[in-house]
Amino acid sequence: MATKIQLRRDSAANWAGANPVLAAGEAGVELDTLRMKLGDGVTAWNSLAYTTSGGTGSVGGVTVSGTASAGQTLVASSGSSASWATPSAGAISGVTVSGTPVAGQSLVATSSGSAAWSTPAATNVNGVTVSGTPTVGQALIATAPGAATWQTPSTAPSGAASGDLSGNYPAPTVAKVNGVTVSGVPTAGQVLQASTGTAATWVTPSGTTPDATTLVKGVVQLAGDLAGTAALPAVAKVNGVAVTGVPAAGQAIVATGAAAATWAAVATAASPAFTGVPTAPTAAPGANSTQVATTAYVDAADTLKANLASPTFTGTPAAPTAAADTNTTQVASTAFVLGQAASVAPLVDGTAAVGTSTRYARQDHVHPTDTTRQIALTPTARTAAYTAVHGEYVRADATGGAFTVTLPAAPGVGATVVVRKTDATANIVTVAPSAAGTIDGDANATITARWAGATFTCVTANTWEITSLTGTRS
Repeated sequence: MATKIQLRRDSAANWAGANPVLAAGEAGVELDTLRMKLGDGVTAWNSLAYTTSGGTGSVGGVTVSGTASAGQTLVASSGSSASWATPSAGAISGVTVSGTPVAGQSLVATSSGSAAWSTPAATNVNGVTVSGTPTVGQALIATAPGAATWQTPSTAPSGAASGDLSGNYPAPTVAKVNGVTVSGVPTAGQVLQASTGTAATWVTPSGTTPDATTLVKGVVQLAGDLAGTAALPAVAKVNGVAVTGVPAAGQAIVATGAAAATWAAVATAASPAFTGVPTAPTAAPGANSTQVATTAYVDAADTLKANLASPTFTGTPAAPTAAADTNTTQVASTAFVLGQAASVAPLVDGTAAVGTSTRYARQDHVHPTDTTRQIALTPTARTAAYTAVHGEYVRADATGGAFTVTLPAAPGVGATVVVRKTDATANIVTVAPSAAGTIDGDANATITARWAGATFTCVTANTWEITSLTGTRS
């Protein structure tokens, strides 16, 4: 099996734009400059140094070094070497140059100290005939003694390969691995196995399951209606119809299209629960059997029957009386309703609860009086400013002048004070909370009429509400 080895390669501009990090020892070649860099696994391309300062070629036996930049020319440094250099204005190494070149022209010496651009009669370099027209990056390469042509230099090796490689460069074949000859063409899953100390071939590893046949168990490719793995196949289709969804108890596969189906609930044979608008054949008039009766049959048989949906009964319809405490959609007879009346006295004390009983209270039921929750008020007569205490009934007499009754300081929730004006004068009795409290959201309350009064109850810290009112207040 032939093996081709190629280095990573691209133009200098693309290398600079991508700026990758080459692996340690990995080579990268610029196709347009023929320069190469070796990676170290850390440094990006633009920071790597080239392996050489430039390409090296030969023109007519003169070694050319360096890489040319725009406007540079070859300048001889000795009788056998030259390099690219930027010429001084009008002169090259002391030779005065005249004229402006056009494409295809070259410098031709006109005397020992001068030269001019001219189109040569014949392409010749130091007696070597040059053929072809160069493109960017090409160099003159000798093809025979006295002859050369423009070619793209190649860093790839040439000639016959050796060692573990066979064939010729630049496309040799890997024929051996560490001196062991490899034979055969592999298939998927095969591995190289040594047959002798110097030879190996591609084989299927022992223990690998072969393909299944009608006689031998083996690997099966799942296709058609099957999916999953050979060890755990799944039936994804039924006769090409894709089945989706996960079934619940009692569901069946129901087609949703020509090539699709899903699991859906269907009616059971025993006590089916239909949904939607089920239909059935209509029995002949007068039929008396277990056949399903359609609405058409029922309407035709007796239009005097009450409708199933929102029936309107007349006369005195009767129905079976359900057992006590039944809680279903069964019809409730009058006997059932009266039987649900409670037979115990209503409660008066305890913790509030919604309750779970199905019994109802009678219209004339009476709750017992809860004397444990009555507030024992202490009546006191006051004729001047006074601070009340919880549970006090203040009888305010403003005959001698208006005054203020202050509610208890730092009251507990539920604290209660009753204030009532007992005189007939126009003097006002003001009720105010201590500190910065409020009464029904106001700063205070006033009582202006005789026998008018109110019950003040603390609902939160120093926040009071009027829970009962006698007469008027403002």
